[in-house]
Amino acid sequence: MPVLLALHSSSDTFTTHDQQYSTGTLEAAPNARSELIDILLELQKHAVNHVNLSRLQLALQGLRQEPGHENVRVAILALADGAGEPGKTARELLRPLVVRVGEAKGDEGKGTTLTISKTNLLHELDVSSPALNGCGVELLLMEVNPLSAGAAAAGQAAAVMDVEQAVLVPTVDIQSSSGRYTPVTTPVHKAIVVSEGIMGAATVAALPLAAYRDSVLAAVNLPKYPVEEGEQLAFQPIDVSVGSKGLDRIRENIGNAMEYERAWYKSNVPAIVEWLKAGQQLDLAFAGTRWRKLGWWKLFWRVDDVGVLTSDMLNQRFLPGAERELVFLAGRIAESGVVPALEAPTYTQPTSELQPQPETKTITKITSRTPKWPTHISFTRRYLHEETVPALQALAQKLVLQASSTSALTGALAGLLYVSQYAGSIYEAGAVAALGIMWSLRNLQKKWETARTYWEGEVREEGRKAVRAVEQSVVESLDTPRDTPIEGEEELRKAKELVEKAEDALKRLE
Repeated sequence: MPVLLALHSSSDTFTTHDQQYSTGTLEAAPNARSELIDILLELQKHAVNHVNLSRLQLALQGLRQEPGHENVRVAILALADGAGEPGKTARELLRPLVVRVGEAKGDEGKGTTLTISKTNLLHELDVSSPALNGCGVELLLMEVNPLSAGAAAAGQAAAVMDVEQAVLVPTVDIQSSSGRYTPVTTPVHKAIVVSEGIMGAATVAALPLAAYRDSVLAAVNLPKYPVEEGEQLAFQPIDVSVGSKGLDRIRENIGNAMEYERAWYKSNVPAIVEWLKAGQQLDLAFAGTRWRKLGWWKLFWRVDDVGVLTSDMLNQRFLPGAERELVFLAGRIAESGVVPALEAPTYTQPTSELQPQPETKTITKITSRTPKWPTHISFTRRYLHEETVPALQALAQKLVLQASSTSALTGALAGLLYVSQYAGSIYEAGAVAALGIMWSLRNLQKKWETARTYWEGEVREEGRKAVRAVEQSVVESLDTPRDTPIEGEEELRKAKELVEKAEDALKRLE
């Protein structure tokens, strides 16, 4: 039986979907947000054969919610062809995942089971989770059979598309008044595929889920399975029984907190929580510890680390996934045969204005080799390293020097006033020193936070430009004139224009 759980802080009030998706929210949205909604509606109207209407509706529902408070719907799908009882495993996974479900009623207060009423086919529960409060997560629990292992193992393109459709757009059977069941699609942003035992692990491993790692996670209940650090698996092994036992222990007595913590990490449920909270690479970079270390009040002892910290952020978080996928895409294009076998695909490359070099008597023969993929991302990363990081480092040193000098001068002035007896008391002299120190610190805070915001925006904008340039380079490489028109070409062109408009409107929302 499908169940929808909405997670939020216990102090928040629960609102219905009719309130969340009201037209008043749409009218109050910013112009860019309204424009994006209009473009998606037009895309829904003119490109029916080229977009997934269910997922498009999910995007529209998110845009119609209050900015910054959009819900993220996650499906917990129990594989019907897995061994054991995957439905029970998925239900038991919810207990340590959300920690507490609803209010204590009867046997539920003991924390031994999760009992769900069967009065409605799609029962909705309002729950609270300390680990996920504030994330706006909705969990959809249901049983599904995404794809048979044989079809997935065949590597067919249609099979891969079927997996994406079945996992990210699951179907719920809704019973009508006449007793018949009507299938209704329920699109989600992310999905957790849950299976049981060794047979379930074999079934999950056969599914082509690697292409959707950011949106689909496979979890297999393997009790007492030792997971070594750094081990690469096609799924996330979990032990829901250990997590449930730890939850029962802390409910019995708060003194069992250490035992609960050991069971919590042993069950591998924290890996699922981290996956639910994971975001884009640049979002992770500017929400990480390195960026927080560069707060304005920490500059006095970390001013020399600005260049090191920002360089590490760029090396590790500036579009590494996009660059790997680009190399993979270029390899697939080269082996696909879309270009003659004797010619390698050529891509447009970024250019820069070089400084004139002094003439030398040594003559060197330079042979240039055409890159096998667009290098816009690495070029942009190098540009940010060489141009923006030194400027940010110099600004930090300048601001710290100004703040220290102003504080020292006002302190010296206060001392002179006190010694020369122009100040009636030490409090008046101290007020002068405090005024100078506060003014210098406020100036440091204002200018440094402005510089940080500007640098963050510049990095995001340069990343967006690099990705768009890569896309354009690949398109130009594959764009060849055709003698005969393709069926539906005009409709596809219209859909492409609408997608570009939607991307521009989405860019203005960031």
